[in-house]
Amino acid sequence: MVKEEPPVPISLIQERISGQFGYSILYKKAWKAKQKAIVIVFGDWDESYAALLWWLEYMQLHALGSVYKLEINDYVEGHTVDGTFLYDKYRQTLLIATTQDGNNYVLSIVFAIVEGETLSAWE
Repeated sequence: MVKEEPPVPISLIQERISGQFGYSILYKKAWKAKQKAIVIVFGDWDESYAALLWWLEYMQLHALGSVYKLEINDYVEGHTVDGTFLYDKYRQTLLIATTQDGNNYVLSIVFAIVEGETLSAWE
């Protein structure tokens, strides 16, 4: 279920287990099972977080014209800036600045991981 639809609700996992096996599973147990499934399907949080620099270098080599620059607490200017919370071990916030090209496709132009949605993080 996690592979087909990663944001699958815990309640749906509980329903599926109950219907398929006739076993009532607690929310917490279903949540833990989903977390383990995410690691199996998509990889470990630590490995994914550590692979960020490799991924950026790879993109720069294979997507001609792309560049990256990692900075901490740097001001981000873009047409649209949005943020989302990271979960589990990493409790920071991911900020993404996007723009549109001439064909109206949305392009991510920069992202940053900050400690939270605070005024100092957005500056």
